[in-house]
Amino acid sequence: MEWLNTVLDIVTRLWDCSARHVVYIRHLQENLDNLRAESEALGRHRCDILQRVETAEQQPRMRRTEVVEGWMRDATTMAAEVNRIIREGDEELQKKCIGECCPRDLKSTYKIGKRIIKMTDSVTELLRKAEPFSSDSAIVLRLQGIPLQMPEWPLENTVGLDSAVEKVWEAIEDENVRIIRLCGRDGVGKTTLLKTVCNEFRRRSHDFDAVIWATVPTEEGYIKKVQEVIRKKLDIPDELWSQYSTEKEKAALICRVLKTNKFVFLLDDVWESFNPIELGI
Repeated sequence: MEWLNTVLDIVTRLWDCSARHVVYIRHLQENLDNLRAESEALGRHRCDILQRVETAEQQPRMRRTEVVEGWMRDATTMAAEVNRIIREGDEELQKKCIGECCPRDLKSTYKIGKRIIKMTDSVTELLRKAEPFSSDSAIVLRLQGIPLQMPEWPLENTVGLDSAVEKVWEAIEDENVRIIRLCGRDGVGKTTLLKTVCNEFRRRSHDFDAVIWATVPTEEGYIKKVQEVIRKKLDIPDELWSQYSTEKEKAALICRVLKTNKFVFLLDDVWESFNPIELGI
């Protein structure tokens, strides 16, 4: 009886193998429809995820994750492959004999049928990988902190500035101080002192999230120009910035970016009185 079990096992295996192969040919239309349905579902998922990602990225410092970026890239590539296979499948269906039950080229039908099944499985798997993207936290992330956007100034003669630097630094560390003004005639060393203080942020420990240096232009319209400097250093995207046309609107956007951060602005060459709120700070 052992030989009989062996024979039955072989026959069963051959039958399973043959049955799978027959499916490639006999159910070509059904398999093609399944692939088309899965492809449409993939397209809807990709459009939905892309829309959510782009909406989230309108917020400052929000960027898509590498995982979702890779998934959308794979979805785009797969969509092109699926469309090509669907076209080939449709062409193969047109080649059937009368009665639509007998393919003219059995080998060709078998090959395209097999590719359709494999591609359907691949699309289904890619859709499964998109399941975690139902949460916004899985598709975008907030960049960690704002970098210290100030240069490290090369300075030579700073003799006699130590006491002034310490006085300014004490004011910086005082939570009750909001604005520090370095006043004096042209040439007395205001910029040198400010640059020295700027360099101290790289040498001393502090709890500021953002330290930004900007030189105030002397020509008219300087508010708009300084706002442009600030927004670049805060990494506010071009597409978001372009949605705000007036200085007040842009100031509100800058303020919104900074409201959750502790920051210092070092403004050099300020010769006219102005309200920092005009800049958004």
